[in-house]
Amino acid sequence: MRGAVQHREALADLPPTDASGASLVSARGALVSPGAAGATRPDIADNPEYRLAVVEAILAMCSHKSYENLTDFEWYVATLADLVYVAGVDVDRALSERLLDAAVRVRQVRPFSTQTARGLLSDAWLVGRATADGTGAKTMAAAAYILGEYCPLLPAEHGDVALLLPAGLAALADDQQATFLQAAMKTYTNWLRGVSEYWSTDVWEQVRSVTASTQRALPCVFFPAADAASDMAALAAELPVQVSSRLRQFAEILKAVSVATSNPGDSAPPMCAELHSVFTVYELNPVSAVAQGKVPVPEGLDLDAFIGDPIPDTSQK
Repeated sequence: MRGAVQHREALADLPPTDASGASLVSARGALVSPGAAGATRPDIADNPEYRLAVVEAILAMCSHKSYENLTDFEWYVATLADLVYVAGVDVDRALSERLLDAAVRVRQVRPFSTQTARGLLSDAWLVGRATADGTGAKTMAAAAYILGEYCPLLPAEHGDVALLLPAGLAALADDQQATFLQAAMKTYTNWLRGVSEYWSTDVWEQVRSVTASTQRALPCVFFPAADAASDMAALAAELPVQVSSRLRQFAEILKAVSVATSNPGDSAPPMCAELHSVFTVYELNPVSAVAQGKVPVPEGLDLDAFIGDPIPDTSQK
């Protein structure tokens, strides 16, 4: 009996708590309301370290031993896309690599991956933050690559070209700009190939309109003050090489299509149906990181020997 009394007295000395066990006594010793006490407790889901650990765990489990644990790859790609929105931490590189790897390695999920990439690029908020401060830029570049590489797996849409030429493209890194431009060329030529199969006067007018609008938009993506009369060669010369070369190539493709479709006809110009084959001569397939090491060295080849005479060291002169 005495022990029970002592136990009750000990409990009476403990600070009051709410239903979840949180103390109702502030750091200053004052009582607070249950609602206020709950509001002061940090939510672990808002902790960046916790969020990063959760995202990394999801990615590690899903990609373990080349997707050994996965049976539904559409779910996996959809989950990656969801993480683009809700991760709340910088996992841009990891998400971009996983999106690309799934699309390249898993043939059956490519149509879904391409549709998902189109959806990401259609989100003005995602594109806006990527071009504003670089947040998620690698993931958006990966989406651009996937859409450009596998666009033939979806119904062709000329709107894809506009998605790949966003207003803030010039703010991205050079390699990302080049990726967007290359993908824009592929989606444009893929769309041309598609519409050439059911050519008509209406289709001809649409091709003329889309080609002209793209010609006007292309230089403005990098030089907002440019117009149709601007010298494309001079403008391109101011850009990094990997961007400049693709910009010139796209400009020449648009110019050639404009000339070829200058007059309506009963059938599409052969160029419209054939241009996309420039980008699809060889199919892109995954290559093992150790593949080169498995190639036997030809007999008589010394990889350590100089190809030519050694370059003289002039640093001591």
